[in-house]
Amino acid sequence: MASHTSDYRTDVRVIAHIPLNTSDGDRLYFRKLTGSESLSQLYQFKVEFLCTRNDLDMKSLLGKSMALEIPLAQGGSRFLHGDITRIEYIGHHLQEENDKLYIFTLHPSLWYLTQNRDCRIWQGQSVPDIIASLLAEYHINIENRLSSHYRQWEYCVQYQESAFDFISRLMEHEGIYYYFSHHEKGHILILADSPNAHRPFNDDYSHIPYLAAQPGVVDHQEGIMCWSTAQEITPRVYTLDDYDFRKPRAHLLEVCSNPASFAVNKADVFEWPGRYIDNQHGQFYAQIRQQAFEAQQQQMYGNATAYGLAPGCTFTLQNNPCPPDTPSFLVTYVEYELYDCTLYDELNRTPQDKGPFQAAFHAVPADVVWRPQRITPWPKTCGPQTAEVAGPAGESIWTDKYGRVKLKFRWDRYGQPDDRSSCWVRVSSSWAGWKYGSLQIPRIGEEVVVDFINGDPDRPLVTGRVYNEECMPPWQLPDDATRMGFMSRSKKGGIENASFLFLEDAPGRESFTMHAERDMNISVEHDKNITVDGVLAQEIKGETHLKHHGVCNTLKMMPDIQTFRLGKTAIIAAGGRADFIAGGRYERIHGKSEMQASQSISQHAGENISHHARGNILFDAGKQIIYGDSLYLNRESSDADNQAQKKLTTLQGLTPEEVADQKASEQQQQQKIPTLVIYKKGVSVEINGVDQQRVDKDQKVEIKGAVTRSIEGSWQEHVKDNLKIQADADAHLNCGGEVCIETKDMVHKIEGHIETHAGNTLTVCGTTESVNMLNYTNSSIAMKNEGVVMSNNMLNIGNTTLHMSTSTLSLSMGQININAVALNLSLSGLSIFI
Repeated sequence: MASHTSDYRTDVRVIAHIPLNTSDGDRLYFRKLTGSESLSQLYQFKVEFLCTRNDLDMKSLLGKSMALEIPLAQGGSRFLHGDITRIEYIGHHLQEENDKLYIFTLHPSLWYLTQNRDCRIWQGQSVPDIIASLLAEYHINIENRLSSHYRQWEYCVQYQESAFDFISRLMEHEGIYYYFSHHEKGHILILADSPNAHRPFNDDYSHIPYLAAQPGVVDHQEGIMCWSTAQEITPRVYTLDDYDFRKPRAHLLEVCSNPASFAVNKADVFEWPGRYIDNQHGQFYAQIRQQAFEAQQQQMYGNATAYGLAPGCTFTLQNNPCPPDTPSFLVTYVEYELYDCTLYDELNRTPQDKGPFQAAFHAVPADVVWRPQRITPWPKTCGPQTAEVAGPAGESIWTDKYGRVKLKFRWDRYGQPDDRSSCWVRVSSSWAGWKYGSLQIPRIGEEVVVDFINGDPDRPLVTGRVYNEECMPPWQLPDDATRMGFMSRSKKGGIENASFLFLEDAPGRESFTMHAERDMNISVEHDKNITVDGVLAQEIKGETHLKHHGVCNTLKMMPDIQTFRLGKTAIIAAGGRADFIAGGRYERIHGKSEMQASQSISQHAGENISHHARGNILFDAGKQIIYGDSLYLNRESSDADNQAQKKLTTLQGLTPEEVADQKASEQQQQQKIPTLVIYKKGVSVEINGVDQQRVDKDQKVEIKGAVTRSIEGSWQEHVKDNLKIQADADAHLNCGGEVCIETKDMVHKIEGHIETHAGNTLTVCGTTESVNMLNYTNSSIAMKNEGVVMSNNMLNIGNTTLHMSTSTLSLSMGQININAVALNLSLSGLSIFI
């Protein structure tokens, strides 16, 4: 309707819907209601009743709901509903002794949330979701008229506060407010965040006229009797900032200004922390904070008699005494005074200057986005507390890429000790840098010390760990109180599965001990220096792999003893090997010893080289076996690939012994001193193949004993110069076949006699035979030659038959004896000189 100027109904009787099953004698008569309700506040109504009884069962009424029905002039009713939270018995009424006065206090069902105190964790929900879930537990009816999109809170804690304070501060933070709609059966909590959430009480009260009040005159029309406006200065700029460790360099500062503010450069607000981790959310919070200030910048106040004024309802003011920019307004606060005029008339106590309904109210322009003031304190923790590390069943370590853990707080009655009990909680470290620092992940079941950033229960931080009776220290205390260090535990391992490092400070037992349950990896990018003043003992039960990319220098000041029980294999892939040994070298090998070289093997000794074998000493040369050559002359070429020898020579130089040896070798080479090979115990040589010798110069063999040769094949010797065979005793030539001597000349120089024994025939053929003394003893001798010259002191021929056939026979001897059975001489000439 365009306006509402109805007169009061002086016969209006407020109907109280009270949950009583009483007789007429117990009937309660409504007398008066006072109270107030406001946006984002709990209303409270004080309702006075008269009763003829003084023994009303007040306990049975507590917690019950009550509705006050106010009939409207245009038809219908307005209701004020609430739960009875307090009943006060006043006693006899001052003006009527038979009536007893009772005062009932009514609150909305949301009031019950102010009476508790709890600690509770909410995860992954938006504020509207948290509110709806919590209010559903209390069976509170809500109507959602929210128009904005609200972020999900990763972690939100109700901490040592009532559920009402919890949702109040969340709504204040998000810019959500509420008001109530009353009806006979109850009331509804309406969530709002914009002007679109509001409408008039009903069509009859969409327009309410301004009626100027006249002193001393009670106006019985519905309207606004008093109207005033106020302007005030509010901050011009609101600035928020926060920090998100997942975006440490992000600029989260957000600013929102109010151009209509009068406080230019005078009243700026900065809030830290803003309780957000995203710039978009920061912009939203800065905007709603500024909107909260703007809602206070212009306010209206008034007194009215219109029954349709209620918080959350809008109206258009007619006949506005001070026209604003907008004619429509939103009611934000109402203070009620309501009388039952019928009862007052009956008792003749109707106020002379008041009507049955009076309302003092506050309002703001309807197009202003109203936001609640942040008056509910955010809870603060009082110092650190302890919690238990939680995780899924079957796991001993549960973390994410930031090293965060889940916790089960001592005050959390609802959560289970699993991976859903809390948010991921960061763990403080003694050293945390960019990919460096220290890290020890708290494990499931351990007790940790938790503090909260800025004392905010929504921002826990693990700052330490503590032992308890179930989780005791790794060493026996106080016996090992001098031991400091740390011990880990293998995942899903027992008490024996651990790696540890500790320092023992007990006098006389000071030590540094490390143990790896499985592998130990040490990496040094530059130098590593180890100094051991005492004994270094190492025991390696598995394999050992050493890789040296640079030069490896080992200096041992004392004797070195190494024992290899199952052999040793050394591979030098390149560069050669050089050993410098002072004081001698001794190797004792139980088994075979073998050396292979793709090129030469050289051995140099300042004195002797000895080879001793109980069995054989074998030499197998593909080409030659050379004795006596100077090995030092070609040393550079032969050792060209031995870089190790060059380095050793460069570092150590030649020892005096090596210098002397080299000089002696060079002198020996220059002097051409033959090499002497001595076999102290004799030598036995067996050649399975060909034995070929080449002597570039003289060969001299001196044998002090006997020489025996057995040759299964032929024997050939070729001498380009003279051949001399000398025997100090007898010389015997035994041949199974023919002995053939072919020579140009043959001279026999015999100091004694010569005997020739032939088993059959002795034939001597030659042009001239000169024999100084010849003694032939044979059964038969035949000599045939062109000329036989015999010159000897004595010729003794004794034979059965002597047959001589020659052209000339010249015998020149001191004596000739021929003893033969038959002598046959056939000569052209015979000369005998005796």
